Amino acid sequence: MGARVRTILLTTLVGALVAAAAAAGRLNDDDDDRMVVEVRTYTLKPQTRDRFVRAFEERAVPALEAAGIRVIGSFVSTEDNRTFVWLRGFRNEEDRVEKIRAFYSSEAWRAMAGEFVPLIAEDGIDVKVVTPTPGSAIRW
Repeated sequence: MGARVRTILLTTLVGALVAAAAAAGRLNDDDDDRMVVEVRTYTLKPQTRDRFVRAFEERAVPALEAAGIRVIGSFVSTEDNRTFVWLRGFRNEEDRVEKIRAFYSSEAWRAMAGEFVPLIAEDGIDVKVVTPTPGSAIRW
């Protein structure tokens, strides 16, 4: 599959996932149209995905949410067993910078970093920061 097709599919997936999160009550309506979502794609080392997913769901999600970071969803690829994608959201860019700084300097992150980082392949993190288009119905 070419890079262009993957980009189109990822863009479609992001829209569907954010819409599903809104429908499930994970997002709320607000006049702030500067919402920021990170689409984080990790390439994991071989045979580590199940362990990574379990640790992410059991340890990272609660710690992120306790830090005020919205975990919109997490996903695995149907095309390979090394790709993990997750979305985290923020009210705006200022909120994103503040919460990321606080989280990555926290004791919670220091306690779990050694569990996650070794499972990710070298150069295996890709982050796209997106905001809603003017016509987007998704807001918080």
